[in-house]
Amino acid sequence: MASMKDTLSKYFRIHAQGGGNPMQSVGSEGVRRGGYNLGGGVEARIPIDPLMKDALLNLEAGGYTYGGNVELPQYMQDQGAPAGIEYGDTAINNLGVGLSNGGFNVGANYNPQTNEKSVKAKYKFDF
Repeated sequence: MASMKDTLSKYFRIHAQGGGNPMQSVGSEGVRRGGYNLGGGVEARIPIDPLMKDALLNLEAGGYTYGGNVELPQYMQDQGAPAGIEYGDTAINNLGVGLSNGGFNVGANYNPQTNEKSVKAKYKFDF
C-alpha cells in the first residue's frame, strides 16, 4: 500500500523559488536598497477513471511577488527627495488545464498578466 507522502506526491505538486538582498549601501551616494522576489506554483493531478481509464486531469496555477525599498540619504532629502521609496507587486501569471493519459498529454495555459494563451500537446513513446 502506498504511503500518504507517495500518494500526495503523485497527485499534488508545489514548487517555489526566490531570492533577496539585505539592506546594503550602494556606491558613494549613500543610497541603501533591499528587496526580495518569490515565484511558484501548484499542480493538482486528478484521476478521472470513470471518464477515461488511467487519465489525469491536470490543473495548475502560478504566480509571483516582489518588493523592496530604497532609503535615500539626508542630503537628497534636503533637495526634496523622499526619505524612502517602497515598491512591489503580486500577481498570478499562469492558469492551466490539461489531460494526460499514458504518454499522451494535452493542455492549455493562460497568463492573465499578458493575456497570452497557449496550447500544447505531446506524445511520449519508448523505443
